[in-house]
Amino acid sequence: MINQTRPIKKQVFFVGNIILASAAVEFSMLSAITARGTAEEIGKFLFGMTFIQLFSSMLTLGIPPLLVRMSQTLNGKKWTQEMSKLFLIVAAVTAVFCILCIQFSADLTSWLNRDYLTKVMICVAACIASTTFLFLWCGLLQGRNRPVFASLLQFFAIPVVMGVLLLFEKKEIFSHTLLIEHYLTSCVTVMLFAFMVWLTSHPAPVKQSPPQDPSHRSWTTFALNALMQQWLMWGGLLLAGPFLNDTEFALLSLAQKLSIVLAILLFAMNYVIAPKLAAAYLSDHTDELRSLTGLSVRVLRQWLAPYSAFICIVGTTAFFVLGEPYTSAMPFFFILILGQLFNVWSGSVGIILMMTHNEKSFSWVLIQSCLLNAMVVIALSWQLGIYGAAIGCALSLIIQNGLAMRAVRQRLGYRLLQRDFA
Repeated sequence: MINQTRPIKKQVFFVGNIILASAAVEFSMLSAITARGTAEEIGKFLFGMTFIQLFSSMLTLGIPPLLVRMSQTLNGKKWTQEMSKLFLIVAAVTAVFCILCIQFSADLTSWLNRDYLTKVMICVAACIASTTFLFLWCGLLQGRNRPVFASLLQFFAIPVVMGVLLLFEKKEIFSHTLLIEHYLTSCVTVMLFAFMVWLTSHPAPVKQSPPQDPSHRSWTTFALNALMQQWLMWGGLLLAGPFLNDTEFALLSLAQKLSIVLAILLFAMNYVIAPKLAAAYLSDHTDELRSLTGLSVRVLRQWLAPYSAFICIVGTTAFFVLGEPYTSAMPFFFILILGQLFNVWSGSVGIILMMTHNEKSFSWVLIQSCLLNAMVVIALSWQLGIYGAAIGCALSLIIQNGLAMRAVRQRLGYRLLQRDFA
């Protein structure tokens, strides 16, 4: 296990830097947008972007973590019937969702108190379809131990392409319709590129594969987990939407996007550690599984303090760069940072449960978390407005990770709260 410490740290460092660079590019893109658009238009665009990120992630039906586990039982095969079934299911669900999204766009936007037109909803639906399949190709790459490739495409490519499109845009003022159209073009371009990368890449070598188990390929529980995880990440903003105006939504959305940069450390660790945990569990290497879990928690907690200080400084500077009225979003940023601090400190608890066939236990954690999230965000947003929405989103993260840590202790016996565990 000692020999794995340096390679894991190195991979986490590279993947984290890729995601961090993508965050910097996305901030540059948002900075250019705010310079040529009103706060109301930015709020409308960010609402659409949040809608896209939420539902495209939900519609993947948990494919990325499932493919990570499947990669341990497929002997490096490039395609299987199970993958075909999963892709057909995702395509069908995505098509139905997009049709309903366009058909009932008037009712949907009225309920959410937003003035999107049908043209915008068509673009949003197309974005959802393209980003959904982008996540699928990235899941295939990650499942074959290609975490750097997968993170590069999923996190970095879309803001780069959209930034290039905005550089060549001659209009002086950006409307939310124009911004979403450019986002659609970026999604389609990157999706096609991800597909080409997957076609030309070679399967990761597998020395010896354990026999296939049908339970390893069950996508139902993964689907539920993926849906609820993404809802916990982005759903709070949508639930708070009816209680906020467009400017307030823009402020809270920017604050959340900057606070999520702190979780990049956790995202990178999840990308790297997931295939290793799955392989150790399927090989019945309990000591290696515990060591990998301890190593992942130790690395996250060692790097958390300096990285969080860096993010706080960068986030504060970013708001001053954006200027008025966005500097007033700083209090919400620091409230949301508190939730992300506990999120990273608790470790890759969700991945640990899913890679050790405890995804049903994780489902119960997420069900409880989603119910509490909805009640807390709606109640606080109703009473306290934008401050309540920020507090509710932060509390949701703390509740989810606290429940997940308890599930890890009950199922695996790992006491992550103990300082000597890592």
